[in-house]
Amino acid sequence: MKQPSSPLPFSGERLTTDFGGQVELEHLHRYCFARDFCVDRDVLDIASGEGYGSSMLATVARQVVGVELAVEANLHAQREYSASNLNFISGDATAIPLDDASFDVVVSFETLEHLRDHERFLAEVRRVLRPGGILIVSTPDRLVHSGIGMGVNPFHIRELSRAEFETALAAHFKNMRVLPQRTFIGSAILEGRAGVRTYEKRDATTIEATTGLARAVYLIGVASDAELPALPDSVFAHEQSVDAIFRQLSDARQVGDDAKAALAANDLALEKAKRDLAEQRAHERRSQAGLAEERRTRARQDHELQALRASLQQMTERANALQVQHGEAEALRAIAADAVAQKEAIVHSTSWRATYPLRRIATQLPAPARQRLKRAVKALYRPNSLLQAKPGTAASVAAPIELLAEPGIAPALSPAAEPASSLPSVSSLLAARFPSLQPFDCFPAATAQKRISLVTDSVGPSSLFGGVGTAIILGALLANKFQATLRIVTRTEEPDASAVNEVLRRNNVSLHGPLETAMAPLDGSKVLPVSADEIFLTTSWWTTKATLGVVPASRIIALIQEDERLFYARGDEQLLCAETMGHPALLTVINTERLFQHLTSGAEPFENLKENGLWFEPAFPGGAKARKSTVKRRLFFYARPNNLRNLFWRGIEALDEAVAVGAFAPDRWEIHLIGRDIPKFKLARGVVPQVVSHLSWGDYQEFIASLSAGFVLMDTPHPSYPPLDMAIAGVPVLTNTHPGKYDLLNYSGNILTVSPSVEGLVAGLQRLEALAEDEAAIQENRKADHINRDWTLALEAVVSLIDQKLNRAN
Repeated sequence: MKQPSSPLPFSGERLTTDFGGQVELEHLHRYCFARDFCVDRDVLDIASGEGYGSSMLATVARQVVGVELAVEANLHAQREYSASNLNFISGDATAIPLDDASFDVVVSFETLEHLRDHERFLAEVRRVLRPGGILIVSTPDRLVHSGIGMGVNPFHIRELSRAEFETALAAHFKNMRVLPQRTFIGSAILEGRAGVRTYEKRDATTIEATTGLARAVYLIGVASDAELPALPDSVFAHEQSVDAIFRQLSDARQVGDDAKAALAANDLALEKAKRDLAEQRAHERRSQAGLAEERRTRARQDHELQALRASLQQMTERANALQVQHGEAEALRAIAADAVAQKEAIVHSTSWRATYPLRRIATQLPAPARQRLKRAVKALYRPNSLLQAKPGTAASVAAPIELLAEPGIAPALSPAAEPASSLPSVSSLLAARFPSLQPFDCFPAATAQKRISLVTDSVGPSSLFGGVGTAIILGALLANKFQATLRIVTRTEEPDASAVNEVLRRNNVSLHGPLETAMAPLDGSKVLPVSADEIFLTTSWWTTKATLGVVPASRIIALIQEDERLFYARGDEQLLCAETMGHPALLTVINTERLFQHLTSGAEPFENLKENGLWFEPAFPGGAKARKSTVKRRLFFYARPNNLRNLFWRGIEALDEAVAVGAFAPDRWEIHLIGRDIPKFKLARGVVPQVVSHLSWGDYQEFIASLSAGFVLMDTPHPSYPPLDMAIAGVPVLTNTHPGKYDLLNYSGNILTVSPSVEGLVAGLQRLEALAEDEAAIQENRKADHINRDWTLALEAVVSLIDQKLNRAN
C-alpha cells in the first residue's frame, strides 16, 4: 500500500493515512477483502476519501474510479495516488455522475450511515452495475456500535441494525449475505459458520467461547443478481506480536508512573513557589498601599494648598480693587465739590440773571428750534470759554451745555482711558468661560443620617437613558450599603424625584432610605448644605471638577462611562478633562471592562485608574418586552446628528449604499431613525426613513420590542447601551469596531461588529439582514448571551470594594 507524501489530517471521521490504530485495521481489512473480487474488473469506489483504498484496488483491477463529495479529498487523491487505471471524480453517492451499467464491482465502505436516503443510494448502485455485478458495502451495526453506554457518533445520520441492513440489500438484489467484522489486534471477517469458534478473555477470571464472531461491530454485505461466489472467512493480522504490545504497554505504564511521581514533586515545588509568590505579592501590596496612601495624602495637601492660594489670591485682588475704588471715590467727591462751587458761582453771576428770559423762552420752543438754539449758543460760547478757561479745568466748556440742557437729560462725558479697576480678573474670565467647572456655593450643615449626594446636570424623563440612569442605580445601592440618604443634586434643571423613582422601579432596585433632591445652579443663586462626612458621586468630568472645589478628593466617587477626552479636540477643554480624570486621589468606577482596558492600557493611559479604578458590566433587567409582530420588518438606526460620536453621516451613507444594492427591500422593511435634530432625506430606491423623537423610557422599550434589526454606530471603545438593549430583547444589531473593541461576542452573538468603512458597514448590513431572517439562530444567541440581568448582582463587587476603600481612607 502506497504512503502519501503529505497525508490529509484526520478529521475525526474519514480515515486517512495520518491516523492508525483500530480504525485503520478495520478499513484495510475491508479493502483487502474486496480486492480479491476486483481482479481484471472495472471497479467503482464510492466515498473514496483520501484515495488510499482505491489505489489498493487499482493494483489488481482493470480500471478504478473513485467518487468523493469532498473536493479537498479528491484533489489530494489525484495528487498522491496517480496511476493509468485510476481516476478520481467529485460526486454525490445518491446521484452518481457515471453511465448506467459501467462497472463490474462497486465498493463503498462506511458510507450508508452518513446518508439519509439509503433507498436512493442502493438504486444508484444498481444503475451503474453491469448485469451480474457485485456490490461490497459496509456499515456499523447500530445495536453494537451505538448501543447502551456506547455514545452516539455525531457524524452519523442514519445507522442500521443487521436485520435492517439485510432487508435493505434484499430489496435491491436477488442474493445477498452479510458478514460480520470485528477488530482485535488485527481484524477478522467471519461468516459465523458452525465450524468457526472464537475465544475471548473478558476479564481476569473469565474466558468466553462463541460460535462465530461475537459482538462484531461492522457488517459487510455482498450482493448480486447472479449466484454469489464462495465467500471465505478472513483475518487481517497486525505485524506486531501480542507480547511486544504488552511490553510496550508495561513500559508505558512505568513511564506514566514516573511521570506521576515527577508531577507530584513538581506540584509540591509549585505550591511552595505559589506561597513564596503570595508572600512577596502581599509584601509588595503593603508597600504599594503605603506608597499610595502617601501619594494620596500629598495630593490632598497639594490640592488644599492650591485652594488656599487661590482663595488668598482672590482676597488680595478684592482688597486691591476696594483700595482703588476708595481712591476713585475720594477723587469723585473732590470733583463734585468743585462742580457745585462753580455752579453756585454761575447761578449768582450777572450773565446767568441776564439770560433768564432767554432760557425761559427756550423751554417753550419746539424741539427742533431748541436744538438749533443750543448749537448756536455752543458756537458762540466755545471760543471765549476756551480762551478764558483755567488750565487743567473743563468747567468753562461744560457749563453752557449743562445750562441749555433739557430737563432730565444728562450732559455727555468726554471719553477717557479705562481704569484697571474696571477690567475683569483672570479668575472671573475663567468662571465666565467654564461656568460648569466652578465650585458650587455651599455651607456646612449637620445631618442626622449619612448622605450620598449624586451630582449631575439634570434628572428628568428626557435625560435618564443610559448613563444617568446607571448613576442613580449605583447611588441607590451605595446609599443602601452605607445606610445613608440619597440626594440628587442637579446643576442645569430642577431635579424630578418621580423620574428617579421610575428608574429604580424599572430596574428592580429598591432604595431603603430617604430620597432628597436639591439644585446647585451654575449661576450661584442657590446655596447647597454639605455635611462633614458627605460622600459625593459625580457623573462627568465637569461635575467632578466642580465638586473637587468643594470637598477633598477622598470623599468623591467618580463614575466614568466614556473616555470624555474624546469629546474635544486638542485644547483647554481636553487638558482640563484629562487632568480631572487623572486626579491621583480620585476613586473611580468605570462602566464596562472594555472601557477600563482602554483607559488603563490605551494610547494615553491613566495611571490613577490602574490603582484606584473599579469596573463593572451593566445590567438589563428583563430587557424589552416580548417581541411583537408588525406588518413589515423594522430596522432601527440610532441617529444623533449633533453627537459626533454617533457617526450619523457615515451611517446614512452606508444605509444608502446598502439599500441601493438590494438590502432591506422597501416592500418588506421599514427603516426607523430615533434621535433629535434629524434632517429630512431619502435613501436609494426612494426609501424615506421614519423619524421618531422624544421617546420616554417606557415608549423606548415598547419600540425595541417591535424591531427586527438594529444599526448603532458609536465611535467609542465600549459597547454602549443601545446594542445591549436590543441584544437582550432578541434583536440582532450591527455596530462598529474601535481600537480595543474588535467584537462584542463576549456579550451576545446577536451583536455583529464590522469596521466603520462604508464597504465594511454595507457588508455588515447585509449580514444583519440575513441574521434577522434566521429566528432560530437569534433565539439560540439570546439563550447563550452573557449580559447581566440584575443590577444588584452586577454592582455587588463594586459597592463592596468602595465600602472597603472609603473605610480604609477614613
